[in-house]
Amino acid sequence: MKSILLLAAVSCAVAQNWQPNVINARLETRAFAGDLAAQLRSDTPVWFGYAEPSTRSDDGGGCRCNLEGRWENRGNDAVVHLNPPAAVAILLRVSPDGVEKIQAHPISCLIDAGGMQLIWLAGVPPEASLAYLEEHARADEHPEGALLAISRHHDARADTILIHLARAGETAKIRE
Repeated sequence: MKSILLLAAVSCAVAQNWQPNVINARLETRAFAGDLAAQLRSDTPVWFGYAEPSTRSDDGGGCRCNLEGRWENRGNDAVVHLNPPAAVAILLRVSPDGVEKIQAHPISCLIDAGGMQLIWLAGVPPEASLAYLEEHARADEHPEGALLAISRHHDARADTILIHLARAGETAKIRE
C-alpha cells in the first residue's frame, strides 16, 4: 500500500513539473497560487500556459505550432518522441480586457510564442483548470477553444462537463 501511495505522490509531482517546449518567448514561470482567474490577468497582451494530464499522448508529429494556431512543418530538425508524455499545454492569450483566446496543444509540441511573454503556471490542479474552462465555454461567444481544452483533460469530470454542456448548454454553439 505504501508503494502505491508513494507512486501516486511521485506521479503528481512529476505531472506538475511539465515544462513547455517554447521558442521566441520571454518565458516566466510562476507557482499556481489557488485562484486561476486571479492569476490570469495582465495589463498588456501576454500568453499564460499550464500543463494538465491528457487523454492523449501525441507529440505534434514533429511539427511546430505558433500561438496563432497554425502548424508548420519543421523539416529535418523535427523531433519525434517515441514515448511522448500524456500531457496537454493549455494556453490562454490574455489582454487587459480578459481572455482573448484559448488553445490546447501536446506538451511536447514546439510552441513559437512570436516574441511575446509566456507566463507558465506550475501546479494548476485539474479541478481548477476544468472549472475555469467550463466558465469560459459558457460565457464566450466562441467556446471552441475552451471546449477543446476541456476534452483533452484526463479527468472524469471533463466528460461530465462536456455531456452537461451538450445537453443543457445555453447556446446552440455550445450544444453542438
